[in-house]
Amino acid sequence: MRKTICLTAIFNLVLSLTEASGQTVQPLHKNDVRVYLDHSATPDHVPVMALPTSELKEVVAHYSADRDGLRRRYDVQYSSTRRERLRAFYKDWAARVKEIDFNRLGIEGRIDYVLLNHELGYDQELLDREDKLVNEMQPLVPFANTIIELDEARRDLERVDPANVAAQLNAIPEAVRQAREAVEIALKKEDGGENTAPSRIVALRASRTLNSLKERLDRWYKNYAGYDPMFTWWNKTPIEKASKALLDYSKFLNEKVVGFKEGEDPPIVGDPIGADGMRADLKYEMIPYTPEELIAIAE
Repeated sequence: MRKTICLTAIFNLVLSLTEASGQTVQPLHKNDVRVYLDHSATPDHVPVMALPTSELKEVVAHYSADRDGLRRRYDVQYSSTRRERLRAFYKDWAARVKEIDFNRLGIEGRIDYVLLNHELGYDQELLDREDKLVNEMQPLVPFANTIIELDEARRDLERVDPANVAAQLNAIPEAVRQAREAVEIALKKEDGGENTAPSRIVALRASRTLNSLKERLDRWYKNYAGYDPMFTWWNKTPIEKASKALLDYSKFLNEKVVGFKEGEDPPIVGDPIGADGMRADLKYEMIPYTPEELIAIAE
């Protein structure tokens, strides 16, 4: 392709120069451009046009577009509303796919049918996995839903009652204090031999969630501040206290539980998905081995 472009450019340059000098340029003979003609990138369209098309091509495209749209709309991580909405979406799609007569489909359609069912099952598995992550983390961030619901109300364009949301913001520092105190008590018991403290993995997940909630809460406030004087009057101080409480609590978890201070590189701590999660991922990738078999092969 580049060789063809270069030859064309050189030919045009020669043509312009000779025309400017009054010389007559003879047309090129076919043999003079054999390199271009013999290396044409134009394919034979007949085999391409003859390829059969899946009956479910548009169905799969529709599913992907709707799913991606829902994920963009409900973008708050660990939101129960998000999980409920997606779970209902997956359940409805699974029921609709079952209505399709598999035996009437061609080969390509059957492949799409199997893959779509495969994708639906895995998407639902990811939601179940997220449920477990949230349940593990819930004791550390019991106030998370308050912030998530405020942001989702903004996305739904619900009218804001300045005094009401100020009361919710004022409750956050106290909820954070209680959660932090519970962790401190658990750490002291751990020093005494009792294993009640949260694991480093759960604490790191909670710390990251706290940072995300703080950023989301700050954006929520900026969406109204200055536009509604009453909102600003009621919520300026509560938002500052709530944001500070979230930030301080995140630092506390990092330093006392996870084990690193601000300014240091965070430790390499993964968030394991467990044996069931590993089996689901292997199944999704169509790898016909169990985690135990893969470990045995590696050893």
